[in-house]
Amino acid sequence: MNVLKKIIMLLFSLLIVTAIFSISGCGSDNSTNSHIYDKAKIEDQMNGLGNKKIGKISVIKINSTDITQENLEDWYFNYALKHVETNGHKVEGEKYAYCLIIYKDKPDMGIAYNGVLSKDVQIKKDKSGYSIGNNGQILIPTNDNHLKEFKVEKKN
Repeated sequence: MNVLKKIIMLLFSLLIVTAIFSISGCGSDNSTNSHIYDKAKIEDQMNGLGNKKIGKISVIKINSTDITQENLEDWYFNYALKHVETNGHKVEGEKYAYCLIIYKDKPDMGIAYNGVLSKDVQIKKDKSGYSIGNNGQILIPTNDNHLKEFKVEKKN
């Protein structure tokens, strides 16, 4: 009888531990608590000659197909805005000149935020860091914390 009680207690303990790990997402790469910015690497931003550090850049490398509206908005509102300082927006803590998401599956393309959020924009690495093109889709925040494309309406 004593052995049976020990086995039951052991099984009950294993059940509790399994439940805790399941709730917390431990042991799972698909945890709902993960963010694309968890994989950000911080790189030095250099001057035009490439011989003097003038700031920092946050870089995330990910496939373009892994970017969803939800994780893009999470990155913008909960990461990029908290690290990039602009004239009208001051940040506390770690400051970056800009935050980049570089597509692994599309050479020299990605998403950039340096006060303006550009999606599917040209991003090229050079000796000073990265240069950002002006060919992307501009996204702006809405009042309800979403992102939408900025469009200029043409008047006839």
